[in-house]
Amino acid sequence: MAPVLPSPISISLSPTCYYRELPYQVLTLELTSGDRLIQPQDLGKITIPASLNTRGGVVISGRAPIWLYAYLTHELHPTAWVACYDPRLGAVVVATHSTQTNIGQVLPIDPTQIDTQPNLAPALLVVGPNHPSKDHFSQTLQQTLAADYSQIAYQKAHWEPQGHWQLQGHSPAEQPDATYAETLLKLRRQRDLVIVAVNSDSDPRQLPILEACSHYLIISDDPQAIAPWHQFCGERANLKAVGIVHHCPNSPDQLHSQNPILELTLDATEREATTPLPAPLLQKIYQLIRSP
Repeated sequence: MAPVLPSPISISLSPTCYYRELPYQVLTLELTSGDRLIQPQDLGKITIPASLNTRGGVVISGRAPIWLYAYLTHELHPTAWVACYDPRLGAVVVATHSTQTNIGQVLPIDPTQIDTQPNLAPALLVVGPNHPSKDHFSQTLQQTLAADYSQIAYQKAHWEPQGHWQLQGHSPAEQPDATYAETLLKLRRQRDLVIVAVNSDSDPRQLPILEACSHYLIISDDPQAIAPWHQFCGERANLKAVGIVHHCPNSPDQLHSQNPILELTLDATEREATTPLPAPLLQKIYQLIRSP
């Protein structure tokens, strides 16, 4: 019996990586023979690693003949999409069986610098006693940021009498309790900043929402209500404090401090559309926005 020769090619598959919301794996090719060559008859010796995640994409990388890339693209048909890495361009999508990517799309992926954790954008939780001025402030903040950054998401979270959360734009049937945190995490993979305004007092039912966020901003017309929110968001949920906005009626805008957190006073009456938010506050939020 003729001896079984080793495969002249080594194929390795990375763990699941992420480009924003897109999961993918890198299939790395390495020719292992002494002359660094592979013959067409060697295709039968190639096996795809069993750890292939077909729900995501695959980026093929490594020096190999074009016909080997063609063969692997065919073999990877069960995956959501397949891309070929070009050092001059990035990962070029050559096959897709989902809406995750488009044929010819170039993804800025470098197989030598992969990230096995989802690239989450910051999520700013806007909390404080329920008051119309808080909602107006949150919407104004989103609209102001959106003028410079298109990838800003705004979500308003309500605790419904029936005992579940509802996110703005999602009916209770579409957004069951078990997935509202997943919805926020998905937005954090897709956007550069997510603003979440909560209409509820500080109680344990909010913890899943808090755990899906990264920072918090307190807006309050009651000084006594500030400390409980710091304890709940900062100490219990381990979110990072951005600042405190005191809403006082008929009070001029005033900056109190910038470090360690921002603290300022704003007029509690609704601001005119032409009245900008204070520059120190906007600068603090701009620092959170994820770079493209």
